[in-house]
Amino acid sequence: MFVLENGMRVIFKPTTVNTILGIVCVIEIGGSYEPLDKIGITNFTQTLLLKGTEKRSAEDIALELESIGASMGTATHEDYAELTAVATVQDAEKIIEIMGDVLFHASFPPEEVEKERHNILDAIRLSEDDKFYFTYKNFRQLLYGKTHPYGHPVEGEPETVKRISRADIVKHYKRYYRASNMILSVVGNIEEKKLVSLLKRYLPRKALKPQPKVTADKSLRRKTETEVKTKEIEQGFIILGYNTCDVRSPDYIPLKVTSAILGEGMSSRLFVHLRDRMGLAYSVGCGMPSRKLRSHFFAWIGTKPESIQQAKEQLLAEFEKLKTEKVNTEELNRAKKYIIGRFLLDHQTNLRQAWYLGWYEMLRLGIKFDEQYPELIEKVTADDVMRVARRYFNHPAIEILKPSPAKK
Repeated sequence: MFVLENGMRVIFKPTTVNTILGIVCVIEIGGSYEPLDKIGITNFTQTLLLKGTEKRSAEDIALELESIGASMGTATHEDYAELTAVATVQDAEKIIEIMGDVLFHASFPPEEVEKERHNILDAIRLSEDDKFYFTYKNFRQLLYGKTHPYGHPVEGEPETVKRISRADIVKHYKRYYRASNMILSVVGNIEEKKLVSLLKRYLPRKALKPQPKVTADKSLRRKTETEVKTKEIEQGFIILGYNTCDVRSPDYIPLKVTSAILGEGMSSRLFVHLRDRMGLAYSVGCGMPSRKLRSHFFAWIGTKPESIQQAKEQLLAEFEKLKTEKVNTEELNRAKKYIIGRFLLDHQTNLRQAWYLGWYEMLRLGIKFDEQYPELIEKVTADDVMRVARRYFNHPAIEILKPSPAKK
């Protein structure tokens, strides 16, 4: 890794496996850094990056990418935003030039701002019809509270998206879209000297200091709480979970293994016990997102309306078992192999390799964590699983979605 004069951190991993160039630019601004009255502004900004620059229209960008068979995309997450690109090595200069233009010279045409506003609002409305999305959104707000940024979706709330102006977006862009606030990760068969030359040619030379970001409340909730909502649906849906830790905690890796034991894959406990044996679930699973601030461990189940109470009790019982009964060696090893296998398979493309390196650097875990992760998973013991279960699985937030009385 090296740092350019403009303050951008650059991660470069050479490979001779193919002639594809995978590039990921991680911008250290996301949903967790937004003021409550501007929730969704980073996502709004991201959707507009490819809609025009000072010298290119949205059509120009699309046609130029198409002419070299390249692709470029944006995404927004709780802790960061990203711009990704894939091209052949022979088109390295062109793709880096376009990326530099998009990242640092976006123009935010007024008509495109309004188009994207409608698109975002339509997407939010559509997602409200998805049982998992609707329940998970309300679960996070119940768990974190309305003032914590993790309690809100990164795409924003309808009222905040409607309120965000073009001037707000431009101000947000100028404040945070600076080279010193970015990590560029590149994987491909290109000489480092050539890569550095292209970056210096097409990226800003001036170093601008990163601007202070909004800080979030990091306090944990310490009470059991249940919320019930109704909707015009056929089945019931439950999400139950707990506050946990950030990615730099020593408990992070054991919790990842615990998640695989409990509800990831067809051999996991929730799938075998609640779905196959008891017939309670038409969908079931669990997970723990990786977050800079304190994350959460959650499990979900879709079930028949008349089985909601039983399904909730069985979910809680599975969490209690982790606190009182050690997992056996076979189950522990299955979970480890599941995690490591999925991790390695997700590294098959240069783009995904670049993404992992940039992501780990953004999380302050360092680029070597990408190599260390499988080893750390292997070291987790049954005692570790019981320890983290006892530490964190004590005060659940429970979000229940039921069919409305008329539908029932």
